[in-house]
Formats: sequence, C-alpha cells, structure tokens
Amino acid sequence: MIEKIKYMIELHKLCDSGRQRDLVYKRDYIFSELFKLNFNLCEIGRMLDKHHATVLNGLRVDSQFQNSDKIYDDIIAPIKDYLYPSDAPVELPKYSIFEDVIKCNNTTDLRIIKERITNNLYLEREV
Repeated sequence: MIEKIKYMIELHKLCDSGRQRDLVYKRDYIFSELFKLNFNLCEIGRMLDKHHATVLNGLRVDSQFQNSDKIYDDIIAPIKDYLYPSDAPVELPKYSIFEDVIKCNNTTDLRIIKERITNNLYLEREV
C-alpha cells in the first residue's frame, strides 16, 4: 500500500508547494491514508516535504469533506480508485450541465465543468 501511495505522490506532484484546490485536496487525502497506516504527523510531513501543522490541517479537511462534499470526492476519486480498486464495473455519474452552470460561482467551478465535458460526464441531451 505504501508503494501505491508513493506512486500517487509522484504522479500527482503532491510534494509541490502549490495551493490549487485539486492539489491540496489530493494531498489532504494522502495525509489521511498515511495517518491510517500509523505514520505520525512528522513522518507524513517529511514524505511530502510539508510541516506537521500542514498535515494536521489536511487531516481535518479530509475528515470534514470526505463523503460530504461532492467536489472533494470527485477530486480524490482517481487516487481512491487506484488505492482501493473494485472488481465491479464502475458506472461514472452523469451530471446536469444546466445545474452546474447555474451553481457556478468562480473559475474553479468553470474548470470542473470543463473537465466533466472533456470526460463526457454530462447527460447526453437535456432540454
């Protein structure tokens, strides 16, 4: 499991110092997974080149958002699927582009809409 986590850290460049939502949420999820494996805050911080207080905050974010924030769950889904693969065929959710556009409040929301269009995650035709 630790090798899979290290691979995800490298693949998604989670050691970078960026503050983009995708990067932060993925990093917070990895913090949580490492903490579940009994790594302490300092060890986790050293693995990702972060301060232990950053790790602690990431654990709080993960516990607050996981399974309650759709955007958070969508962002961490690729890592979660890689760490915990399922034998059952995965049916990707279909979203309503109209609802997403109406709820859109910022450029991050627009970027998520763009990603969903690219990945064909919207219903085929809405009227």
